[in-house]
Amino acid sequence: MRKIYEFTNKKRFSISMTLKTRRLLFYSLLLIFILAGTGAILYSSGWRFNPGSFHLKKTGAIYIETEPKDALIQIDNIYFKNRTGLIQKGTLIPNLPPELYEIKLKKDGYFPYYKNLLIESSMVNELINVILIPQEIKKLPLDNSKKVKGNKFIALSKDGNKIILKDKETHYLYDLNNLSTALNVNAVFSTLSQLYALAPEIYSIVFHPFEPNKLIIEDENGLQILDTNRLTLDTVINKKLMDSTNSPLTAWTVGNSSIYYAAGTSNQELETRNYTLFSYNLILKTEDILNQEPLAIEKDAEIIKIKADNSGNRIAILDNFNDIYIFNLSNQKLNQIAHSAKTFSFSPDDKKIAFLDKDGKINIYFFEDWRQGVNKKTGDIIRLDLNNKTEIKEIIWYQDSSHIFVNYNSRLDFIEIDDRLPLNQYIIADESLPFFYDNKNDLIYFIQNNSLLISSLK
Repeated sequence: MRKIYEFTNKKRFSISMTLKTRRLLFYSLLLIFILAGTGAILYSSGWRFNPGSFHLKKTGAIYIETEPKDALIQIDNIYFKNRTGLIQKGTLIPNLPPELYEIKLKKDGYFPYYKNLLIESSMVNELINVILIPQEIKKLPLDNSKKVKGNKFIALSKDGNKIILKDKETHYLYDLNNLSTALNVNAVFSTLSQLYALAPEIYSIVFHPFEPNKLIIEDENGLQILDTNRLTLDTVINKKLMDSTNSPLTAWTVGNSSIYYAAGTSNQELETRNYTLFSYNLILKTEDILNQEPLAIEKDAEIIKIKADNSGNRIAILDNFNDIYIFNLSNQKLNQIAHSAKTFSFSPDDKKIAFLDKDGKINIYFFEDWRQGVNKKTGDIIRLDLNNKTEIKEIIWYQDSSHIFVNYNSRLDFIEIDDRLPLNQYIIADESLPFFYDNKNDLIYFIQNNSLLISSLK
C-alpha cells in the first residue's frame, strides 16, 4: 500500500510540474508574439529605435532624380541602386532614421555632386533636377573651314538657325547652316535708311519673334523692321511722334508676338515720373496700353530696361537708380523687389526672376510657392554670395529653371539654385570667351579665334 501511495504522489507531482511548464511556455510565447508583432507593425510603419536618444522615431525618406539617370547614389558611405527607368522617373530611398545625411551622386567621367539633407520623421526630402557635369566639355567647331566676323553675340533667332554677331560697330547676320556668307546688317540698314530718309546708326537689334528673316532695329527715329529677304524697312514705333507728345520712348523689348515699350512723363507737382507701358502686336499691327493708371516712380528715375515673361503677364522694369519693379498685368499692381540691381532675367518657367546686385550677389526671387527639392514660398529670395562675385558680368538661366550660367570676366560657371549646402558650382569654360546659350535646343555657342564653337552639357 505504501508503495502504491508513493507512486501516486510522484505521478501527481509530475502532472503538476507539466502544467506549470506548459503555462509558462504558453505565456512566454504569447509575450514574444506580442512583442514581435508589435515590433513588426512598428517597423513596417517606419518606426526605428534611436540608440542615441533611447526613443522610437518614425523614419523618413529621400527621393532623388538625376541626369544622367544611371548615376550612382551614395548616402553616408552606403550605396543604393538608381532605379530611374522608362517607367520610374526617380529613386525613393525609404526607412531612413531622422538625422543629417551626406548625399553623393557620381558617375565615371562626371564631376561628383554633393548635398547634405536633413531627414525628418514621416517626411520625404527631395533632391531633384540634379545635373552631373562632364569632366570634359568639348567645344566643337560648327564648321571647321569657316571663320566668322564679330566677337560678340547679339541675338539668336527663335528657330535657332540664325545668329547676329558684332565686331566693333558692325552687325553680321549668319545662317548657322551656312557660315560661308554673312549679311552686313549695318550696310544694308544704311542703304535703306537713305531711301527712307532715316538715320543709319543702329542702337540695338533683335530678331523678329516669329519671322527669322526680319530684324527689329532701334535707331534715333524709333523701331524699324528690316526684312532681310525683301530688303525693306517698316517703322513700327516713331520716336519723334512720341517726343512731340512729351512721352519719349525709354526702353523696349520683344516677347511672344509683341513689342513691349515704356514711355514716361514728369509730374512736377507730385515729384514723380509717370510711365505708361505699351504693347504693339506684330500680327494684328495694333497698339494697346497695358497699365490702367500711370506707373509712378521717383522723379529723376528713368526706365532703362524692361522685359516681359513668357506668358506676357509680368513685366520687369529696371531704372537708372538700380531699382527693379514687377508690374502684374492681371491685378495691375507694381511691386518693387530690388534696390541695387544691375540686371535681371526671367526663368524659362516664369516662376522666378534672377537679378544681379551691384556688389555681385545673385538673387533668385520666387513669384509663387516652389516645391521642387528646395521649398520656397511666394516672395522668398535665395541669395548666392559667390567667390569673385565682383567679376560677374551676367547671369543666364538654364532651360530647367533650376540652374544658371554665371559669366565671369575670366570663366563661365554652371550653378544650381538649391541653396541647401554645399552649393554645387562647376566651371564650364576656364577662359573668357564670348558665349551664347540656346535655351530651346540646350546648346552653348562660343567664339574662339574667329571660329564658332558649339557645346553641350549632356
